[in-house]
Amino acid sequence: NVSGNLVSAVAGPGYQSANPLYVSAANRRLTSNSPGRFAGAASEDIGYFPYVSDATVGLVGTLWTNTTLPAGTSTTTGDLTVPAGVTLTIPAGATLAFPPTDLMQSGNDTGRSELRVFGTLVAVGTAGSPITFTSTGSAASTWYGIDFQATAPAGSRLEFAVVEEAVTGVWHRSTAGATIRDVTVRNNGQAGLRFVTAPASVSNITATNNATGIQVDATGSIAIFNCLLYANGTYGVRVDFNAASVDAVGFTDIATG
Repeated sequence: NVSGNLVSAVAGPGYQSANPLYVSAANRRLTSNSPGRFAGAASEDIGYFPYVSDATVGLVGTLWTNTTLPAGTSTTTGDLTVPAGVTLTIPAGATLAFPPTDLMQSGNDTGRSELRVFGTLVAVGTAGSPITFTSTGSAASTWYGIDFQATAPAGSRLEFAVVEEAVTGVWHRSTAGATIRDVTVRNNGQAGLRFVTAPASVSNITATNNATGIQVDATGSIAIFNCLLYANGTYGVRVDFNAASVDAVGFTDIATG
C-alpha cells in the first residue's frame, strides 16, 4: 500500500507502505527485492501473488540475500534496504549513487532514496581507493543518507569512505554500534554525521561544507577522536543533550548547544 491510506480497516501484521515491486502492472507477482516478501505474520509473502523467481529490475528494494556490489558505479532507483541477517558488501573504490527520487516511496523520506541498514553493511575502502556514497545530481540533500537502524547488530563497518550530497550523511541509531572511521562527510544539507543513540565511537572523520559537521542527539558517551571539521555552515559539533560526553582532538568550528 504505497498510499498508506486505510478506509474502514486497521493495519495488521506485516502492513507496510511501500512499492511492492511487482513484475509489471499486468503481472502482480512479487519480484526478488520486494518488501512484501516474508512480511506476513508467519513470515509468508504478502501481496497479490508471492515471489517465485522473477528478479527485480535495477538496484532497489530489500536485499534478501548477502550481496556484494561490483567494482565501479552502481546506481539505485530508490531505497535500498539491508534486512536483519543479511550483509551488503561494497568493495574498495566502488561508488553507490542515489537519485533525487524514491521508487519505493517508503522509509524515513518517501521522496528521497536512502540506504537503510537493519543487517550489516561492510563498506571498507582504502586510503587510495575510498568508497563513495553520492547522488546522481550535484546538490546537498539530493538523497537521504546512510541510516544504521536501531536494531542493526554490531559488525557494520564504514571505513575509508566519502558520503556526500545527502540530507544527513550518516545516521547512527544502532544500539549495538557500528565502526565508523576514516570517513569524509561533505556537502550534506543538515549534518555530516548524526548520533541518535549511544554509546558510539568514531575516529579520523573529516566533515566539511555540511550545515553541521557532527550532531549528537544521544544521551550517553560519544567518543570522537582525531577529526577535522571545517567550513561547516552552522556548527562543527553540536551536542543537544548535556548527558552526552564528547572527547575530541583536532576540531575546528566547534560549537555546542
